Amino acid sequence: MISKRRLIAAAATGTGAALLFTGTAAACNINDFTASATAKCDTSTGAPKAAITITDRDGSGTAADVSVYLNNKVVGTATIDHPTAQGVTKTILVDWVSNATWDVHVTANHVFTDKVISVHPASDGTACSVSSESPSEQPSQSASAAPSATSPTEDETSAAPSSPAAAAPASASPSSDSSLATTGSSNTGVIAGFAAALLAVGGGALFFVRRRKTATVRN
Repeated sequence: MISKRRLIAAAATGTGAALLFTGTAAACNINDFTASATAKCDTSTGAPKAAITITDRDGSGTAADVSVYLNNKVVGTATIDHPTAQGVTKTILVDWVSNATWDVHVTANHVFTDKVISVHPASDGTACSVSSESPSEQPSQSASAAPSATSPTEDETSAAPSSPAAAAPASASPSSDSSLATTGSSNTGVIAGFAAALLAVGGGALFFVRRRKTATVRN
């Protein structure tokens, strides 16, 4: 017959085993991590990069450090601080290399160290280049701005015709002087002619009077 003490011990042992199994199942492991099979070209930083995406579906929330290797050298790193069972994604940008294959290593805090994800991201054979801006934009802008720099303003346009008009009265003064001089010279000639006529009439009258007196004395 089994004693009560042995029944309690067996029950405790079973409970501990169940808890241990549950804890092991919930603990972080390398299978919680996946990587994108294709490393896509990314030029968001202004340089050709390979975008490697890592997803952590660890329900225990254990922080993990992720390292990307190329030819046994670390080329990029990231840290996933708070993973969830729904998944937390990190994208690591590394220098673009055509036809390259990267390895992704994961270290989970106090759980496992430097384990490799089974999926190895790879790039295709095409070049990843940054598109340059068209150089024709700057000349068009400078050409459109050039007329505005040389076009006259409204004040200059309205002020331009006023200068010849202002000078017109000054040029009229010599013509009035010349007309006055011409009029004076023509009047002088008339007066001189009239005076000469008066002298001739007076001289004739004087000659007639003297001749008449001479005839009277003789008689």
